[in-house]
Amino acid sequence: MYGWNYILRVNLSNGRIYKEEIKKELALNFIGGRGINVKLLYDEVRPGIDPLGPDNKLILGVSPLTGILPGFTRFNATAKSPLTGILGDSNAGGQWAAEFRFAGYNHIVIEGASEKPVYIWIHDDHVEIRDAAYLWGKNVWETTELIREELGDEEIKVVAIGQAGENLVKYACLIADFARAAGRCGLGAVAGSKKLKAIAVRGTKGVKIAHPDQFEELWERWYECIKSINMGGLDYNIYGTPAITVPMHNGGFYPVKNFQSTQLTEEELENVSGETFVERYVVKSKACFPCLVHCAHYYRVAEGPYAGTAGEGLEFETINCFGPRCGNTYLPAILLANNLVNQYGLDVVETGAAIALAMHLYQEGLLDEEKTGGLKLEWGDHEVIIELIHLIAKREGIGNILAEGVVNIGKYIKGAEKYVIHSKGLSPVAWDCRAAKGVALGFATSTRGCDHLRGLWSISGYKAKLTEGLPDPSGLIPLKGKILIPNEYASEEKSRANIFLQHICAIRDMVEICTMHFASSWLQPPWPKDIAEALTIVTGVKFDEKDLFVCAERLWNLERAFNVREGITRKDDTFSPRYFEEPVPDGPYKGEVLHKEKFDEMLDKYYELRGWDVETGIPTRRKLEELGLKYVADELENLGKLPQ
Repeated sequence: MYGWNYILRVNLSNGRIYKEEIKKELALNFIGGRGINVKLLYDEVRPGIDPLGPDNKLILGVSPLTGILPGFTRFNATAKSPLTGILGDSNAGGQWAAEFRFAGYNHIVIEGASEKPVYIWIHDDHVEIRDAAYLWGKNVWETTELIREELGDEEIKVVAIGQAGENLVKYACLIADFARAAGRCGLGAVAGSKKLKAIAVRGTKGVKIAHPDQFEELWERWYECIKSINMGGLDYNIYGTPAITVPMHNGGFYPVKNFQSTQLTEEELENVSGETFVERYVVKSKACFPCLVHCAHYYRVAEGPYAGTAGEGLEFETINCFGPRCGNTYLPAILLANNLVNQYGLDVVETGAAIALAMHLYQEGLLDEEKTGGLKLEWGDHEVIIELIHLIAKREGIGNILAEGVVNIGKYIKGAEKYVIHSKGLSPVAWDCRAAKGVALGFATSTRGCDHLRGLWSISGYKAKLTEGLPDPSGLIPLKGKILIPNEYASEEKSRANIFLQHICAIRDMVEICTMHFASSWLQPPWPKDIAEALTIVTGVKFDEKDLFVCAERLWNLERAFNVREGITRKDDTFSPRYFEEPVPDGPYKGEVLHKEKFDEMLDKYYELRGWDVETGIPTRRKLEELGLKYVADELENLGKLPQ
């Protein structure tokens, strides 16, 4: 089949390396990327295994469209999460995915664990496990450069872990191309547990296309389509995701001081805006391969205590998590923090959440200088933020506790649970969704824990001008023309909307197209029908948009089943108590809070529309068999977890 090459398997316990063809049934039912990754994980990883043990598998995957159309530039990394104990899945852009595809592979499955540090070297058909003793203890940037130097090729693309992964920080991540993070769920710790330092790739094979005569015209149309995407007047090509800092703040959804506020002063907001970032610190912009939207940036700090800081990236979440979430609005410190988490291999969101929580606990008297090693965890102290990043990555002092993740800190600090916000063990990104009820439902029902990228909800709700003519092969779109505002529960419409968008995001991750080009811009082309056409031209297999939505629903149910095996039920599709007990303190939605009874009504409708058991939140046999997942229903029944 065109577009689908091989699954590469590397067993670090016994050194066995082999590749297998992707079967047609697997390709057509799960397409690629996140889809095939999760299918492999479900089938091959037993429930109840230790996420940091050799029985866990780390899987990286791309799609049939990777590297050949603008925006198709990402890879998914998948394993059982050491942070949450459920499905761990994350996504990153850059150059690595295309290089891996050009080497002739779609997925790599890393099994077992090495007794000593190693890295995997892939050069087309040549694959070997190499000694990485000299790399252990190095950061991601050093590792990347040293591997290129050893192998004598500056074009090698590397995904690596830093010291955080080596030290099994529960939210350590994989970093590709120096600054592209598969950030969530602690997959860097999984690599560290296997003593896997990096995967280096050089691919020279290129790709074959089923209908090259139609491809050139497709590429031109896709180029124009991507070129048009700057939703809502936000110019991502200039500012990247920092463009949404001011709109999110002004909308009333911006976490400040561990969700104790949503508001900054005018001066504070200007200090952390996308405009300030670009005007004062950006040297040049950069794109992923082969994209035309230059949403990434190289930056340099020219003066002040962090003069000389230079790096790449900076996202909206980074600004918030190391900035206002910790009471800090000094942007040079945020830029240094961004460099450090990229070097150490740390998830921005969980690291910022842990530091913000620690500062909150210090404020409340639950942490003192005796417990922090003499550090005064005052809001906005950027020097302390920087020091805590070092301590977390090295698991030293108070950092050893913070490295466990906010969901676990209560085990070590009495009373900490009261100040935590999470769902299924994962901290939210820079959104306060006590007012945005549709966002709250999407976060709570996400299959990897609290998350916007599993189903990005437009916080302004559905408006008539945005829904007219919107394609809806799933039949899930809310009533056309109905205006929904964020603080409405509107369980029917918002449940339908969330399911629709969860499927949109699943499609995005199966074909590995950038969030900015698809999920964030789902109200304009490229539509699912455009994705289906691209798959048809590249692979020679006929796809239509209905096929994609069926694949997306199948994937979502399989992910849910994976979590059900690990004990997840309806009781887990919620938040820690603060969202239900503590109202929004200020801003446009002052006084808003999640009401448990009304939120439960939303869950009822969500499960009903999904065809799941309303009492337990578990997929029914009927739904699983409808999606071709009878063997999953049989397994859940054998485990005593299938609803009667």
